[in-house]
Amino acid sequence: MGNTDRHILIVEDSTVLAVMLRRTLQAAGFRVTIARDGRDAWSKVQTAAYDVIVTDQQMPVMSGVELCEKIRQLEGYQQTPVIMITAKAYELDAQRMHDDLQIAAIFMKPFSPTQVRRAIEESVSAIA
Repeated sequence: MGNTDRHILIVEDSTVLAVMLRRTLQAAGFRVTIARDGRDAWSKVQTAAYDVIVTDQQMPVMSGVELCEKIRQLEGYQQTPVIMITAKAYELDAQRMHDDLQIAAIFMKPFSPTQVRRAIEESVSAIA
């Protein structure tokens, strides 16, 4: 299965960061959908299948952690790789995020879009 078969959901309230990630991932051949906040993402995961979810932690309406907790309860999403992006990594319990929510990676802002792309590629190759 190539990257073009992989659908990535980016959940980011910053338009600049969302567009930057979308361009990076589309250049690598991924199909990309953007959700502007946790509520929008929650709606999208209930109506479409995503291979990887990249989510910001601090968002209006629903945080990235809250979104992940809800997503993990959906059938078909228990093992979907989730990558967390945050400006406040020191406030997150990385071990809990990994153990309880199966977060594949956490990136601190500012981050390298290339590193996020690599983490996604590693995640999808692990589930291939």
